[in-house]
Amino acid sequence: MPRYRCCFMGEAGEVVGVEMFDADDESVARARADQVVARVGYPAVEVWDHTGMIYRAERRPKRETETPSKGPSSTLKSR
Repeated sequence: MPRYRCCFMGEAGEVVGVEMFDADDESVARARADQVVARVGYPAVEVWDHTGMIYRAERRPKRETETPSKGPSSTLKSR
């Protein structure tokens, strides 16, 4: 199973956290990034494999009733 790196991006485009995860293929890794960026408080996450960045997921603006979660800890764990 391929291993991917998820980089949590800050407001200025800097990497503020990194988490490694396994996924069956790139499409699964991309789908996971879309789910993660919707839950975390960072503006974007990037997914990298051994060759370079393969995907960037950007957070959609939150509705006023939503509050962002804190940090990247265990956001990529499979359920």
